[in-house]
Amino acid sequence: MSLVVCIAGSVLLLVDLVLLALTYMPALAPVGAVFPPIFAAVFPLFLWAVIAALRLRKSSDGTLVRRMGIDVDALVSGVPRIALGTILAVVAAAVVIFVTTSPSSGQRQYDHATHTYRLDNQIVDRSTYLTAIESVNRLFLSGSAIFLAFSVLVTLNHCYRRRDRSNSPQLDR
Repeated sequence: MSLVVCIAGSVLLLVDLVLLALTYMPALAPVGAVFPPIFAAVFPLFLWAVIAALRLRKSSDGTLVRRMGIDVDALVSGVPRIALGTILAVVAAAVVIFVTTSPSSGQRQYDHATHTYRLDNQIVDRSTYLTAIESVNRLFLSGSAIFLAFSVLVTLNHCYRRRDRSNSPQLDR
């Protein structure tokens, strides 16, 4: 199951990052209909990763046992360095985008009858309205990238640990 979550999370993370990059290009900005499936898929993947992480701990003699709590050293020790570096770079970029994005407060509305755009019940021009939409999209996509990167890291480690378990007798089942 972790392999499926790892592959699905990796593909979804790649789609998320492409959509995040497209929000910086107004001519290619994605439509709002693509976001709900991403957000709906993030939470089950993240939940599985948390369950897998809670099952993996390193004991005092260096063997892996299943206990409650997350041991970061045991979490990243089984992942190849290139994958770990890539995932940490994605997380760092997503955190920077998440922190520096300031979404417009209030409700965004478009009135079809009068063809006007509103933010907080104030009429604004189309470019201001689209900028507000893009900033909210960046905020949500960067947040989901953080959760997806964690899911991929944990499940990738879990896959490597399970593969090595048959070759390593010191691992506790």
